[in-house]
Amino acid sequence: MPSNSIFVILALSLELGQGFIGPLSLVLCHWSFVIGPLSLVLCHWSLVIGHWSLVIGHWSLVIGPLSFDLFGRLCLSYSLKE
Repeated sequence: MPSNSIFVILALSLELGQGFIGPLSLVLCHWSFVIGPLSLVLCHWSLVIGHWSLVIGHWSLVIGPLSFDLFGRLCLSYSLKE
């Protein structure tokens, strides 16, 4: 007889657990559908921003030495005039 009471307690705990876990799993499933597309949008924008930061970095590497060269030539021409 004691083994039957263990099965009854086990069955009741499973039934109560399903009553709690079922709605909780639905809530988690809902939020995974909300967070999933949101993470895709954030990933997309991080790729866009990363791309443009690389483009700006590239052009700053191109323009930086050119501006330094132009500034050097201006200083040289100014010093030669005097």
